[in-house]
Amino acid sequence: KLLHFLAHHHLTVETVPSNEDSVGCDAQHDEDEWHAKTSNPKSKAKAVRYRGAVAAVVGTNLGPPSGNADPTSARRVLAATAAVLPLNPDQSTLWNRRRRSLQLLDLPFSLSDELKLTATCLHRNPKSYAAWHHRKWAVAAHPGSTVSGSLDAEIALTTEFLQADGRNFHCWNYRRFLAGAALGGDIDGSWPAGGAVPTMGPQLVATTDGAASAHMEGGTEGATEAPSVTGREAVVRREWEFTTACVSANFSNSSALHYRSKLLPATAVLRGGGAGARLALAEEELRDVVRPAAYTDPEDQASWWYGRFLLAEFARPDVDGSTSEYARLLREEAESVRELIEVEGDKCRWAWSGLRTALVLLAGVLPEGDAERKGAEEEAGRCLEKMATLDPSRRGRYRSIAVVAEG
Repeated sequence: KLLHFLAHHHLTVETVPSNEDSVGCDAQHDEDEWHAKTSNPKSKAKAVRYRGAVAAVVGTNLGPPSGNADPTSARRVLAATAAVLPLNPDQSTLWNRRRRSLQLLDLPFSLSDELKLTATCLHRNPKSYAAWHHRKWAVAAHPGSTVSGSLDAEIALTTEFLQADGRNFHCWNYRRFLAGAALGGDIDGSWPAGGAVPTMGPQLVATTDGAASAHMEGGTEGATEAPSVTGREAVVRREWEFTTACVSANFSNSSALHYRSKLLPATAVLRGGGAGARLALAEEELRDVVRPAAYTDPEDQASWWYGRFLLAEFARPDVDGSTSEYARLLREEAESVRELIEVEGDKCRWAWSGLRTALVLLAGVLPEGDAERKGAEEEAGRCLEKMATLDPSRRGRYRSIAVVAEG
């Protein structure tokens, strides 16, 4: 196929510029190195042909960035990258050349073609940074790409990949991106709004005309009209149920738990919003997700980190909020971990760490001079001592933490 392409476009290995600067970082080995790497004549011939095709793409002059493009050269690059990238999807230079060619033609490109190409590449390497990035760029850049039908098809694709590998964080990031688009706000739903509020939460709060009242800084240029509140609720519930299934299948799936943490604010909004909804949801997650996983495999850190996030970030009341119910939740969590420590025979470092987290947070919401606060601080100190005994390689770190806590 490569020989056919090169011949069709009147390109050969010999016609490609040999200067290293002209062929980019992906072809900076000389011919002798290529031949030395392969002893099989057929493999060597394929390697040479592949190198020639890559160099042909990089060596094609597309004109200055601000000048008039050469449509013929741009189309040649598109045809060449479509032939070469499925063989090796990780060549960022080729993807960059393809994007520039699409932009230089100054015409609405076929989203379907880009999705098909990246799908082929991702089936070859499901964790290709460059291929996922190009797919995301194509969806974001193509006019009308946020139509629900396209997004549903993309969500189905991510489901397929995540069923094959539930820890493919590239795919999880792309799914968050799609969910953010479906929720009607900024196209990238994987990042916080304004650096503080998770995008997937405030987007559910709608104004009377159905548009989301909270968006990422910089507006929503390029996005279609925000979906209705009912549509946004359906998206959040679908994603919540999906992460529930993933965590149920494998409670140590850190990627699924991370995505679930992004959905927590939106799910709390669906349940009425406010500190009460967040606290109730955190209590539910501790009971149904964190504790069963901790009792099943106390040494698996994924559930402990998720529990720490629930207690220290998500359920924590505002500065002026009531702390009585929050303190109750912390006491319950501390008691639950104590029971686990007793069952495990004091040998699980993560359990001691989880207990210390609950105790430190509890001490932080109790008044100065309170006897319970003093007891929590003392028990938290004993937790550090136990952790240093169980994990001697980090003894210095635990001592440093103790010094800071005492100071």
